[in-house]
Amino acid sequence: SPAALAITSVFREMADNIVSHAYADPQSPCRALAGYHVTATGTCFSVVDDGQGFLRSLRNNPAWASLASEHDALHAVVHDHATARMGEKEGNGFKQLFNGLLNLHGVVILRSGASSFILKDSGKEWERQEHDSYPIQGSQVTFHMDTGGQNIECEV
Repeated sequence: SPAALAITSVFREMADNIVSHAYADPQSPCRALAGYHVTATGTCFSVVDDGQGFLRSLRNNPAWASLASEHDALHAVVHDHATARMGEKEGNGFKQLFNGLLNLHGVVILRSGASSFILKDSGKEWERQEHDSYPIQGSQVTFHMDTGGQNIECEV
């Protein structure tokens, strides 16, 4: 189905981001974990690493070198489709995540450093909540959707 293709495509892209962006030194790769869970009414996946996080990664691109905080970095990714890749105006991974999964009644959680953005599908656009969180090294991207329209984070 189109929904299954969108989810698997985004999951693959998020896992690829670990290889492409998570660590600054190829001689010292970071640890990462990617996992998913499927239920009768929905699915969820999460990709987490202990690498450099969104801010340090984006600062590698001169276009984003002036970002001052992890919060600014998450905003740039969500709002401006910022990318650490040189020569590219916009990143495709998160753009694909936000556009491809919008109509799936989902919730996306982005974490980096002590910042957390929770994006919920409100039908026509993503509703964003910003929070301070327990500081982490690296970054985390989590997506949860439910075919019954319950876009809430829950324990499994």
